[in-house]
Amino acid sequence: MKTIVDANPAARLAKDLVAYVNTLDHAHIAVSGGSTPRALFKILASEYRRAARWDRVTIWQVDERTVPPTDSLSNWKMIQEELLSQIIELKSHRMEAERLSAADDYETLLRTHQIKLDLVLLGMGADGHTASLFPGTAGLEERDRLVVRNEIPQLTTHRVTMTFPFINAARERWFLVAGADKADAFNRVLQGELPAARVPDPAWYVDPAAIGQ
Repeated sequence: MKTIVDANPAARLAKDLVAYVNTLDHAHIAVSGGSTPRALFKILASEYRRAARWDRVTIWQVDERTVPPTDSLSNWKMIQEELLSQIIELKSHRMEAERLSAADDYETLLRTHQIKLDLVLLGMGADGHTASLFPGTAGLEERDRLVVRNEIPQLTTHRVTMTFPFINAARERWFLVAGADKADAFNRVLQGELPAARVPDPAWYVDPAAIGQ
């Protein structure tokens, strides 16, 4: 595990991501949604638009809410607006999470193409969840599936998410975390608690507030 503390962790991660992508013939990258990666995608689209062979990169979704892609809550909508529409060379595969078969369909796609992820970009909630693997949910214990439709009772909803067996099989696993509301969870994860602690040997890109500084 390595921890990189930076006042602008998204900028530091963007720099490292481009450097990593440029070492690969083709890169399969799974990305999360939410407000924190939005900053990362904006930086990639503006400052690194011509810094990488983006035509060699395929974007996958780590997780998605069970809403249409036009919904304001859709992770895909944000990824599309901030990244894919700006770097049009990128290839991508959407989780059609509004469909009941979405988890099965996405897993079939991954298995058919024998995808091994080069990089998974993860976030972490104040409750220590990552992807859509929330505390106390059945998806935490999945051992065989690559993607599941995970019931999240505390939010009264379901989400489609990659599972730990698939996330942890990636060559690299990087967290991007910002905000003082994450500090308690970050410290607990370092002690082996909460779902995010189940990701082995991650790189943490965090701002000072996220580690209680």
